[in-house]
Amino acid sequence: MNIFLREKPFPSTHQVVGRFRCIVVDSRLSKEEKREAFFHELCHILRHVGVHDARGFS
Repeated sequence: MNIFLREKPFPSTHQVVGRFRCIVVDSRLSKEEKREAFFHELCHILRHVGVHDARGFS
């Protein structure tokens, strides 16, 4: 599974579009907070099942 990882100066998030998976970690966080944010977003991706629209509904 390929997951792209980026750091940007805005709240951490993830995106799944088809086979594309990306985690964006807030670059303003401390090293420890970045690690926590990464694993939090990774769990969302690993538990992602089915088709979800922008509001998060199936």
